[in-house]
Amino acid sequence: MNISYRADIDGLRGLAIGSVVIYHLFPSFLTGGFVGVDAFFVISGYLITTIIYQNIQSGSFSFYEFYAKRIRRIFPALLIVLATVYALGWLSLFANEYQQLGKHIYAGALFFINITLWQEAGYFDTASELKPLLHLWSLAIEEQFYIVWPLLIVLIFKLRLNQFWLFFLLGSISFSASIYYIYVAPVNAFYLPISRFWELVIGSLIGYFSIHSIQFSKICNQNKNWLSLMGVGLIFLSIIFFNKQILFPGWWALLPVIGTSFIILAKDSEINKLIFSSKPLVYLGLISFSLYLWHWPLISFMKIWHGSKLNYFDSFLVLLLSLLLAYLSYRFVEQPARRQKNKLVIFLIAISVLIAGSGYSVYSRKGLEFRHQNIIKGYGGKAPHSDSSCLKNFSEYQPDFCNLASSTQATSTLILGDSIAHNSYPGIAKEYLEKGANIGMIGWPGTQPWVIFKDSLTGDLDEENKVNKVNKLITGVAADDSIKNIVLSMTQPALLDDLLLKRIEKTIQILKDKNKKIYYVFSPPHLSFEPIQCIGMPPLRPQIKHDCSMKVSEISQQYFDIKFKLKNILDRMNIPTYDPYDQLCDTQVCKIKVGDELLYRTDGYLSLKGSEYVFSKFPSSWIDTRY
Repeated sequence: MNISYRADIDGLRGLAIGSVVIYHLFPSFLTGGFVGVDAFFVISGYLITTIIYQNIQSGSFSFYEFYAKRIRRIFPALLIVLATVYALGWLSLFANEYQQLGKHIYAGALFFINITLWQEAGYFDTASELKPLLHLWSLAIEEQFYIVWPLLIVLIFKLRLNQFWLFFLLGSISFSASIYYIYVAPVNAFYLPISRFWELVIGSLIGYFSIHSIQFSKICNQNKNWLSLMGVGLIFLSIIFFNKQILFPGWWALLPVIGTSFIILAKDSEINKLIFSSKPLVYLGLISFSLYLWHWPLISFMKIWHGSKLNYFDSFLVLLLSLLLAYLSYRFVEQPARRQKNKLVIFLIAISVLIAGSGYSVYSRKGLEFRHQNIIKGYGGKAPHSDSSCLKNFSEYQPDFCNLASSTQATSTLILGDSIAHNSYPGIAKEYLEKGANIGMIGWPGTQPWVIFKDSLTGDLDEENKVNKVNKLITGVAADDSIKNIVLSMTQPALLDDLLLKRIEKTIQILKDKNKKIYYVFSPPHLSFEPIQCIGMPPLRPQIKHDCSMKVSEISQQYFDIKFKLKNILDRMNIPTYDPYDQLCDTQVCKIKVGDELLYRTDGYLSLKGSEYVFSKFPSSWIDTRY
């Protein structure tokens, strides 16, 4: 059983979506346009409760049919938008941004993105404006309500509970939570369902009284023109005078919620017939769902592409494109989907899971950073991770990475380190080859090659295996008479405690006892940004860091403090050191780009050209040419 169609409700939707879109595109024109979302909540609560009650009373209510209709109504357009955002993100976003978008796609497809956004930031902050799926928080709250509400109403009917007082109690608890949170945790008040459900419950109470109270409907009908006039007044007061500085939702949300309620109750009033039933406003309401889905991603990506606020031309362009996509989605996606049968429901659920999984994959794989590397290859390049001849020669140590400058020459020098050794190897290897010498690199990511004392182990099997590998490498290399020189290159420790100091001393002692010459290369400073920002992501994403440099003041003081202490320790042990910092930075800034070449490929790793640049001043006295 379907409730009779009310064109004025769609017109009210048109007003709501219009205010939201104008607020997002022209915020100074309608500073309170965000209250359109609150109007949507009331409308949704009213319609869904009315449908459920009428179907229960006619004996035609089915949980399956209820949720199947919701899926056919929501999923088709939503999934297309999510897929489009995924593709635009691939082409436009840096790895850290795309990682976050992947999380939002995952959460958006499974309708808990409001919780994800709640954990991240506020709705009005600048960073939030660059989140293409930010707007799905309201859809998530509605869907969470739709999951709970039908179950609750059916349970109320079965237990013969007092429906009004139970609704009133639930709405009061939710409203109280909103008031509480708005003062102690405003972000909670905005995103959490507990502080938003009351707005849908208000709509539900209207639906309840419209069906169950003839006297209530009669009073509303007698005062319909006054109700609609007051409703329009409250909504326009909210739209015009509210702004992002007010404590919202909280008490202030009562104005648009009550205003929307009055207009719903004022069925057949003059304002409802002349304004809210007008064809332009009704049609805007019909495409409101698709318009809501499309407008924010377009705004967000346009800001990302331009790297700044939108000008009026951009805003009008986004408005026209949003309206076009909303029309196409409504005409060719939403309407056909609603006429389909159960097979479509299963298909939509499967696609939803697929898109959610794709989003989670982007998130778990750290934003698919290889997209950067494909671009950066042309602006500095990346050295190979390993080569087969090296892995074969040093197979007894089971290294994760291993490189040889020359596979035909004997190797007299080895670089030992963790993944940071990749910063040193290409540049040093180039210097060695130019002088007819050979050098290799060997190690494991995340594992610094200092001897590990077994009495410090916790009993973990993986940890014990790692210890055995590291200690075997140190003692094995020390015992290898063909290897004369060791270059240590690894992540700078965060803390130089007594245990680490003993490990350093022990490692150096083992190598010195076997007459190895030892050298140490410090880590280059971490960048405060991703080097891809110096290039952008052509053709859509612009260059952000035009000067492509980092102030020395942006480097952590800990970096300098630990390096100073480590240098003193190594000096006492007579270990020569080389510092990439001296080649990258002066007293004020660190250069990240020389000519067209990037010196870094990520915030912590040098590019191939960067390594060659940094180690172009590598001391020739360190290079062993005896082989």
